[in-house]
Amino acid sequence: MAIGQLDALIANFPGQKSYLKTKARFLTTLKQKDEALQLYRQILTLDAEDTDANLAVLSVGQDSEKPNAYLMSLLPVIANPSVNIEAKIAELLPYIQNLARGNNQDVKAALAEIGNKLVLTHPDDARAYSLHGDVLFHSGDTQGAIHRYEQTLKLNDKVFSVWEQLMYAYYEVGDIEKLYDFSYKAIDIYPNQSVNYYFHALACAAKKQFKTAKDTAEEGLIVSGGNPIQVSKLQTAIAITCIGSNDLATAQTAIDAALAASNQKNGFAVEVQGDLEMAKGNGNAAAAFYKKSLELGNNSKALLQKLETFK
Repeated sequence: MAIGQLDALIANFPGQKSYLKTKARFLTTLKQKDEALQLYRQILTLDAEDTDANLAVLSVGQDSEKPNAYLMSLLPVIANPSVNIEAKIAELLPYIQNLARGNNQDVKAALAEIGNKLVLTHPDDARAYSLHGDVLFHSGDTQGAIHRYEQTLKLNDKVFSVWEQLMYAYYEVGDIEKLYDFSYKAIDIYPNQSVNYYFHALACAAKKQFKTAKDTAEEGLIVSGGNPIQVSKLQTAIAITCIGSNDLATAQTAIDAALAASNQKNGFAVEVQGDLEMAKGNGNAAAAFYKKSLELGNNSKALLQKLETFK
């Protein structure tokens, strides 16, 4: 639709914001952002709670080098209960994904504040709690993330990704009893999700139930359908159970399988290789594997504690 036609429609229907939006989007594609911004501001005079216009106006002057300022500028929109939560999540998600990759660590505080505000604004929507949980988890506040994930599941227990994140969090803080019970329940409700077997195997191994742990991990391998990521995880769990039961040869075989499935990128499997070297009395080799695990992106509390012993 040509600009002239849109101008005619806007003139004939001055209270119809849809034509203003269409023109604003069109001008944006033409890189005429200032002109588009004026139209979005005009839309806000017609509807102060219009999501697209709010986000467009708030994004003005966004500086990729200063994401904190931009994120904090979103607070008025986040705190507005009339703005659709899906639009808010869509705006925040790239920042959370970036944080999960280890980037933009300087936005942790801003994201945490915004996530909390989202919960306060939408107290009955599980998505708000889940998003805040993700922010806290990737910011290193694992206990805070657990609280939010548990709240999420009270509101909506049908989203498996939240179950999975909660199991990761339980394992990270070493809450083996909760992990044991929760992963067992997860297997019952989601029997086709192999990651449940992985975490239950880890919990059983931590409780020194090595045979049950190994049997559980092997069942998970069947459920995994050969998915290389899950195979790598489950083979790592088998290695842990074998180290615990002093079957070191089988442990090495499992670690080799885990690394092969992950194209040598499973940092946790490398950590377990270090554990195996410790079990053999090879301290120097263990330290080298722990360091390599860290380089592969594994920064778990357990690994960091092991590295501390070699300083």
